[in-house]
Amino acid sequence: MAISKSRPSKKKTDQESDALKWCQERFDASWNYSKTQHQRWERNWKLYNNQRTHESYVGITDTFVPMVYSTVETLTAALAAGRPSTDFAPQDIWQYAAVYAMTDQKPDLKALNALYDYYWDCDNWDIKTIKSVRAGFNTGLMAEYYYWDIDKPRIINLPVRDLIVDPNITDPMQLITNPNEHFGGRRFLATKEQLEAVTIVDPETGELVKRYKNLDKVKPLGDSSGDTETDKKNKEMLIGAVSEENSKLLECVEIFTGERQVTMVNRTIEIEDRENIFLTQAKFLGEANPKGLIPIGIGRFIPDESLLYGKSIIDPIAKPQELLNDMTNQSVDAVTDALNPQKELDPKYASWLPKITNAFGAVYPFVPGSLAPIRKDTIPTNAFSERLNIKNEIRETTGADQITKGVTNDQQNTATEIKAQLNQSGQRFEIYVRMLEKELLYQRAKIVYGMIRRFVTSPKSVPTLTQDGPKFYTFDPAQFSDDYEPQVRLEASIQDARQREQSQATRAYELLIADPTNDLYQVKKILLPKIVDLDETELDRIIGQEGQQPMGVPAIAAPQGAM
Repeated sequence: MAISKSRPSKKKTDQESDALKWCQERFDASWNYSKTQHQRWERNWKLYNNQRTHESYVGITDTFVPMVYSTVETLTAALAAGRPSTDFAPQDIWQYAAVYAMTDQKPDLKALNALYDYYWDCDNWDIKTIKSVRAGFNTGLMAEYYYWDIDKPRIINLPVRDLIVDPNITDPMQLITNPNEHFGGRRFLATKEQLEAVTIVDPETGELVKRYKNLDKVKPLGDSSGDTETDKKNKEMLIGAVSEENSKLLECVEIFTGERQVTMVNRTIEIEDRENIFLTQAKFLGEANPKGLIPIGIGRFIPDESLLYGKSIIDPIAKPQELLNDMTNQSVDAVTDALNPQKELDPKYASWLPKITNAFGAVYPFVPGSLAPIRKDTIPTNAFSERLNIKNEIRETTGADQITKGVTNDQQNTATEIKAQLNQSGQRFEIYVRMLEKELLYQRAKIVYGMIRRFVTSPKSVPTLTQDGPKFYTFDPAQFSDDYEPQVRLEASIQDARQREQSQATRAYELLIADPTNDLYQVKKILLPKIVDLDETELDRIIGQEGQQPMGVPAIAAPQGAM
């Protein structure tokens, strides 16, 4: 007996067609907007990887002076060194007091901050931050995708071409503050088997169900369709794949708004159309004003006030880098030609040409002067110094000068000039620090906190490591509302503030101990913690008790006969 296959209803087909069209329109808008940047991104990528993009001089020598690579890596190391400090603080004092009144205890901010640090370690965000910063210096834009993996958030670094974003926004914060009016998402490659294995929890039944549908309709991009135009489009979709031949990969496009999320495969088949998962979870928890999240973080370096995309540190030095390459190759060719010059030979000895070599001590039976080097003009000295000038211009343009890079300079620079160079590079670097703190890292903390409020629904024990061994905080989600804001400070900011505080405290300490009428114990107790990095207990052991005499100083004896 034959089993008839049920046909999909017209209403369901129309919904799928609407979702696919909705996703295609937003992807096309984002892709067409980013196309204006593709050529610039490709040029910067090649220069960072020591590949020529524009050769004005083509000679024998083919070298690349890695100034771009050195600049990017120097600034990345300075900016991403150490872990940022992220502290959450309430913004609504009345709501803070209300929670205090309901739970009869203050919200444990240490537990919240410890939880964020714990998630940071679990997913190795140190390395992912370095990748994001490096991408930012290369392209001017860095992007991250966030998702909740069972019991913790995770981050995926997005290549700039794979970022999907509303071209109408000019500030990435618009994705957080007004998610219902904008969209964001990502493009990624996956196999059919990987998509079939993805499961989610059905909010109605609480059971695990397959996340994606219509996977039986999809074909890998590596399969030939028989149509040249279609195969060409499929090849374009495989950008970023390791192998483009016989690939089993599918191009997936996932787009979010604050209310909806849609995923399509190969730009032709819709495999997911559901309510924003973060909005669904907020409704499930019974929030008064449930909101969805767009799990995309975007950071920029040197942003434009009217554009989403920022400028790369490579953009202003791309042409000087290629000029430096040309000058270097030309100089090396000139030196090589001077050391191994071309020679002219009397025509009557033409039969000897195959036998003439540059071997040392070779003797030829020629009339003197028959074999002689071709005379050329002397190479100007300025030709070699010009390369140094170009390097200095690149360093001045980027702020990564010789002092910052640790390269010793000549002795002509005075101490005042060196200090001016350091101040200039320090001021520029401070701007980079602020841009990273206030954009990408702030958005990361903000989105992750939103995930914590939706998916951590019961008290959670958070492990931390102290000098006295492991210590556990208890994070209670009932203590925290949606008004908490992250305050992010990079290690560079912390060290800078620390150095300023140490300098001020040291000067005050030297001034106060010079006056014998001051209380030495109190001076030490107040100022030493700001000068030295020691634990409070260790400092107490060093300082001693109040009124205790300093070591080696005898107590003053009372006069005889004194009562």
